[in-house]
Amino acid sequence: MARPNGGGAVGADRPSKMRRDRLKRTECQDTPKVSNLFPIERYYGAAFAVLEAHRKAFQQGDLDDAYVYGMRFCMFAHDALTRHDYYRSPIPKFQKLRLQCTADVGRVVETLEKVAVLMDAEEVQRQRREAEERRRWQLAEEARRRAEEERRRVEEADRRKREAILARAEARRRAEEAGKEFDEVAFTEGANDGGEAALTDKLDLLNDLFPKTPSGVGADQKNSLLPLASSMSNMFVNQQEQALQSASHLPIRSDLPLPLPVPAPPPNYTDVTGKKPTGDLVPQTPLPPPPSYSDVVPQTTEWSRRTPLRQDSSRKPKAKEPPFSNVRQKYTAKYLELQQHSRVEISLLSTFQGRLNGNPLRDSTNGCTVISPLVASQHLKSEGWGLSNSAIERVIDDQAPSILRAVRTKLGLAGGALIIPSDVHDYLVDRKILRQESFVGVCGGNILDQAHLGNFVNMLKNGDDSKNEKKDTKKNAAALFFHEHVISILKVVRPDGDTWFDIVDSLPHTSSYPNRRASRTRCKDRDSLYVTLKWYACSKLGESDRTYIDNNAWDEAMCDFDPRVFQGFVWSE
Repeated sequence: MARPNGGGAVGADRPSKMRRDRLKRTECQDTPKVSNLFPIERYYGAAFAVLEAHRKAFQQGDLDDAYVYGMRFCMFAHDALTRHDYYRSPIPKFQKLRLQCTADVGRVVETLEKVAVLMDAEEVQRQRREAEERRRWQLAEEARRRAEEERRRVEEADRRKREAILARAEARRRAEEAGKEFDEVAFTEGANDGGEAALTDKLDLLNDLFPKTPSGVGADQKNSLLPLASSMSNMFVNQQEQALQSASHLPIRSDLPLPLPVPAPPPNYTDVTGKKPTGDLVPQTPLPPPPSYSDVVPQTTEWSRRTPLRQDSSRKPKAKEPPFSNVRQKYTAKYLELQQHSRVEISLLSTFQGRLNGNPLRDSTNGCTVISPLVASQHLKSEGWGLSNSAIERVIDDQAPSILRAVRTKLGLAGGALIIPSDVHDYLVDRKILRQESFVGVCGGNILDQAHLGNFVNMLKNGDDSKNEKKDTKKNAAALFFHEHVISILKVVRPDGDTWFDIVDSLPHTSSYPNRRASRTRCKDRDSLYVTLKWYACSKLGESDRTYIDNNAWDEAMCDFDPRVFQGFVWSE
């Protein structure tokens, strides 16, 4: 199955390339992971729901959603579904789903190319439209600037005319006072020569407009209170110089008009067009988030046959959960404290799953889905109050391998494939290894949620799905499926009436390296078991899981893709 390229076959210079790249960056970073502990049919159902959303969006002309859903379907089918151990099973129902999905991927890739072509046409039209809008805006801006320049030119001409009239009138008055004839020609030539002397003459004429003695000042005060006429003239010149310098920032002896103001920056695209920018010619606003998986993925998870844990969709969202690092730190400290007080004790076995992988008849690699329910079955049948270590070791090395081969052969799975828990359960019930009447129920949900995990622990302790605390002296056992691994939990009732819980993990315990040995962890009360399971869950989650948890609230519609999801099957004697 070829990985889709998202409509990039023509080349990197397509008009819609940037648009499609933005959609890819926001959407195609993390393809949801599939778990081999969930039936592949549920993942096919989720993929086909996304496919239908892609088809609907394309029919409605919603190109962005059609592109996002189409890429999502192809990448999920190519990168996620192919990793499920049931993907290449020759069983007819699995083969039919695989062929259908492969054919759908081919059709979607063709549709994505059509979407890209339509996007190219939209982008070309948008670029032309925005270029025309920008051209009109530039023309309007140029016309505005020309009008402003003309207005200022007219104002400057009027100002010069007024100054000339005042200067001519003053020159005429001074000539009359001096008994001289006003020489119009000489005045005009002096006003037009533009030299320094002409400007000085103009200032002198203006100085004469101010009386040397203000009205109301007596003769005896003329010389004592008033500054000299030369001082008044200098003061006026200084004032004129300051005013001209602050107004025009030009030298005082310049006759140039005031400069035009700096033009205002162009208005933004939205103010001009009334529309948001969408292309490469103008600044782009962030795209709305692509539709989420939960918008189209059906709620296919059935958590319990007897005690479903479905959340009420009408409930308000819960408060923001603390960061995962805080949860891990909290339960690691509690777990270590329980060990220090001997409320939790670890013992090692002499073998582990896959130890005899060189012998096909005794190979138990990836056999935890068989080993755990077999350990539970042996515990319920055992004499006394607990299952011995040697009995657990015989399950791993002797009993599990033959059942693993039989189930894998029946389902057409490869030698190291994980088996869906329900398939193992059905096989063991059919072979009378597990009794249907001994089955109590199954709980599941978010293993980090106090209510979800608490319900499972209570079912194991009480032997039924009641929530009330009670004294139960029967042996109970459970298989806990989490993060593509299965462990056994055995309820042990001691002769003195105390209840212990043994966690049997067929994988090598971290403390057993380099010898690699499976482990048995004894929890001496219900609360110790709860804390140990929380610590166990935190220790199994990797960096990518922690990032997902911190960024995504628990959503039951997405539980098949959520690293926090668990299932616990409980049996009782």
